[in-house]
Amino acid sequence: MAASSGKKGSKISFTEEINATVNPKTEEAKSEEPKTTKTESKNKGGRPSNGEVKKLSLSIPVELYDGVETGASLFFKGNKTAYINSLIKKDLEENLEKYKEFQAMANRK
Repeated sequence: MAASSGKKGSKISFTEEINATVNPKTEEAKSEEPKTTKTESKNKGGRPSNGEVKKLSLSIPVELYDGVETGASLFFKGNKTAYINSLIKKDLEENLEKYKEFQAMANRK
């Protein structure tokens, strides 16, 4: 194994260690290198969100799941979350007023 090139810390970069062994640098060359800091923000993986979201766990009956996969693959490039969100949005656009009326009736009792 290559000798450590004066790095402090527990993480070892094997690429840097091999390069330091194959192309040893003198002390003068090391001091002339600009110091780089790792303050770069890492990009999160996954799809970008559409703003602030509230996550919840959702259980779908097995007999409906195949339909969800089919609908998502046809209309939302396989994105089941977007498909389910569109179903919820459509339902609320059509029925929100009725839901509010029912809630008001329940609160009057």
